[in-house]
Amino acid sequence: MRKSMINIQAVYGKYDELIAEFGEQEIQEQISCLLLQCKEFIRRLHAEDVVVVNTRLLTHAVLDYYSDVSRLKSFHKIQNINDIKDLAYKAHWILKRRPLQISVDSQEDDTLTFINEKFIMSLISSYFLSDDVAAPIVDETLTIYRNFLNSFFYALKFRNLDAQAIELLILGFCAGRHLGKDEGKSTR
Repeated sequence: MRKSMINIQAVYGKYDELIAEFGEQEIQEQISCLLLQCKEFIRRLHAEDVVVVNTRLLTHAVLDYYSDVSRLKSFHKIQNINDIKDLAYKAHWILKRRPLQISVDSQEDDTLTFINEKFIMSLISSYFLSDDVAAPIVDETLTIYRNFLNSFFYALKFRNLDAQAIELLILGFCAGRHLGKDEGKSTR
């Protein structure tokens, strides 16, 4: 294990039940996976000298995510959660904990001000575009898609969205994409 990784037992010693339920290895892998995604996102923005990932905050976000998943599974008496719920709860806790941090103050450029929201948009956009079954996003639908993403980004920045609201936004988009496949076929 690398030195930059935080020992989850040290951060959440009181979360023994959570660690017992999911396993330290699974939680650690989730932290590592998100850390890699964060670093790749920062690299693509060419912001390595300006943005850092606070691994303690990322660890808290992941453990808070697992805490919510545990409650969901217990309440609904289910074994697993679906991909959309998984993404929504991760997004919620990353937005809440804000592990991507601007390390250099720049008076001239505030493009990184909403870096955590941009990271979440990157994750969710990747999810949107990963569905091979959905209608392609071209021409007129590309404009609609961009408008949707702009509105979604605005909501992430300025609205108090909980995991359920994020989940509903993702579900709504996915439903629209699937309905778009049948465009031109009247249902009336």
